[in-house]
Amino acid sequence: MENTYNNMIDRYSDLVIAWRKTVIILCLAAVFLIAQGAKEINMASNFRAYFSPDNPQLLAFEEVEDEFNKQDNVFIYIEPNSGTIFEKDTLSLIWELTEEGWELPYAQRSSSIANHQHTEAVEDDLQVDYLIEDLSVLEDPAYIQQLKTIVLNEPTLQNNATNKDGSVAGVIVKLNLPADDPQASAELAVITKKLVADYQAKYPNIPIMLGGTATTNAAITNVFKEDVGTLVIATYGMFMVMLFLMLRTISGMLVTILIIMMSTISTFGVFNGLGFIITPTQSFVPTAITTIAIADVVHILVSYYHELGTGREKIAAIKEAIRINAQPVFITSLSTAIGVLCLNTSDSPPYQLLGNMIAFGVMMAFLLTMLFLPAVLAVLPAPKGKVQKGESGKDSIMMHFAEWVIKHYKFLLITVGTMALSMFGFIFNNQVTERWNEYFDESYELRQVLERADKTMNGVHRFQYTIRSKDGDNGIYSPAYMQQLEEFANWYRTQDKIGHVEVLTDTIKRLNKNLHGDDDAYFKIPDSQEAAAQYFLLYEFSLPQGLGLEDIQNVDRSATRMSVVIHKTNSEEMIEIDRRAQEWVKANAPALDVSEGTGLDLIFSHMAGRNIRSLLYGSAAALIMISIVLIFALRSIRMGLISLIPNIVPIVVAYGVWGLMKAEISLSVAVVISISLGIVVDDTVHFLSKYLRARNEKNLGVRDGIRYAFSTVGVALVVTSVVLVSGFLLMLFAHFNPSKDMGTLLGLTIGFAILIDFLLLPPLLMVLDKKKYQGEEKADHS
Repeated sequence: MENTYNNMIDRYSDLVIAWRKTVIILCLAAVFLIAQGAKEINMASNFRAYFSPDNPQLLAFEEVEDEFNKQDNVFIYIEPNSGTIFEKDTLSLIWELTEEGWELPYAQRSSSIANHQHTEAVEDDLQVDYLIEDLSVLEDPAYIQQLKTIVLNEPTLQNNATNKDGSVAGVIVKLNLPADDPQASAELAVITKKLVADYQAKYPNIPIMLGGTATTNAAITNVFKEDVGTLVIATYGMFMVMLFLMLRTISGMLVTILIIMMSTISTFGVFNGLGFIITPTQSFVPTAITTIAIADVVHILVSYYHELGTGREKIAAIKEAIRINAQPVFITSLSTAIGVLCLNTSDSPPYQLLGNMIAFGVMMAFLLTMLFLPAVLAVLPAPKGKVQKGESGKDSIMMHFAEWVIKHYKFLLITVGTMALSMFGFIFNNQVTERWNEYFDESYELRQVLERADKTMNGVHRFQYTIRSKDGDNGIYSPAYMQQLEEFANWYRTQDKIGHVEVLTDTIKRLNKNLHGDDDAYFKIPDSQEAAAQYFLLYEFSLPQGLGLEDIQNVDRSATRMSVVIHKTNSEEMIEIDRRAQEWVKANAPALDVSEGTGLDLIFSHMAGRNIRSLLYGSAAALIMISIVLIFALRSIRMGLISLIPNIVPIVVAYGVWGLMKAEISLSVAVVISISLGIVVDDTVHFLSKYLRARNEKNLGVRDGIRYAFSTVGVALVVTSVVLVSGFLLMLFAHFNPSKDMGTLLGLTIGFAILIDFLLLPPLLMVLDKKKYQGEEKADHS
């Protein structure tokens, strides 16, 4: 069977080498044609792209938006250097930006303290006015002082349009973004940024910053361009330097980079050409493809240079390099594809797409490695001098290292095994959670606004509740409904991390007070349903167009919307807050029919929990499938089972270290298991394949088999590991924190993988191949 395989590979190599120029032209032409699909990337500009269409929390959120107004918005954050907003210039700025907000594309409502509908009693009538009707009122210092008193004593404004001490303010523009225009947010962001820049120039002493969901959507596009456009180029530069230093040939470095680029461009060309939407999550695709492509190419190149160093002719060296690496390279590519395809267990389309793109990319890298690489090597002249000398020096170092491992195998087995087991315990330090508000690093103005708003205003997370009356139409005016709605809002206000609660009862209490001569004793819910209905009718007739109550009560007055704003926290705590709220309602509010909490924050929270757990299960399934593949590939159940240890341990150790470093497993961190399986398996497969080749083809014992594996594949494993870890260190400069976390953890995993394969796998072979080892030991002593 071995001879059949060797003959088949030899015939294949002969064919590729004979038609080398044709193969090169066809590969380049195919990649060029496929790359046309990547000319204009279909970028998502909406965080909703992260949710599947049938996501239950997203469907609930859309139902809320259909019944009330949409919640997409632009938030303009104003923090004057003077420490107070109650100055003429700052109030003028707030008024002007509020007016400008109405003119923004897709604007539904622009609101701030300037156009807050202040109500007061005038004899037997209700008077409703803007707090700042026009700029002329700000000429009167007495009016500004009166305005300050009103704002700081109005519950609906505190921690909403301003904070409790009046040191910051916000202008909120609610939007109705078109669902069929993915670029609407990006276009709006450009207009809004120019608007803010113009007013910043007009009011240089009043810092103005831009946030909101529309700004977040636009940042998605920007972060992809920055991380892919800038960071990937820098990573490739690092790879080029490290490859040259490790391979010591310009041609080897250039052909490796070329195959990486061809694989990556082809991947984006295919998926973008098919109409898939690209998100920042796909910014990690080039890095993941690079991981396997470098491993594929370097293994063949190092074997090629090694064979040249032994005196083989160029063509014979190419054929031998292909022969001894074709199977492990294929197994590595297949294992990686199996691992990342398990990302389809996620219900988040970007992570499904991430897995599919990486799977395609690594198989493309495999094809190019087996076709394009040998053809190019056959065309290029064989490197001279430095390669042979360099490889000989490296082989010598590797052989000394192999002798040291063999000599101290018992010590290594105990110490490395103990350290690995100890790190297993730290895995449980990790909490499964997500912090979407920290996706962007602090170089982004959006992140700066989130951090400042969390500290100075109402927080950053918004929950939405649809609260229906069990009495049907007009049921929201019943005293029982109103009273229990008020109690629910007050319960929320007593909870930790709650910044603001927006609820209809705040309005009815103020109206009741106004219509009783502004008597504070009547700042309460009216006693009758008829009175509440009349008060609201009178109030709504007094409101200007665009500033009605349609965003807080539905058309038939059977339901209201309550919004809860929460200070920065993680997904698990958000789910827990909502769970406690639902329990409180069931126990204390029989008149209310309260929906499950929704809003983008809670959708992300539920999605993150489901996806992380499904990815962990999927990775376990992938590991089982990969182990079955290895058993067949290595033609040994024993070796397949042994391979499980060096395949699992690096991941266990990496996540244990992560439990000491950050102790949070987000969706991006969970994905690393699937992505890292490929490179971890690569190290193990190449070492074991060379070990088994020594056993089966050369009839060597365990010790000599280990020596052979180190001498033939050790240098390649070191080269790939050093190059990849160096490249992944650059991910620390990513602006998208999930990419940064993925790169960091992958670097750790790859580093531990080479250590485990060098320090633990050989001792395991010496112990688990005990019968063979004992025979060899007797021969050594005779």
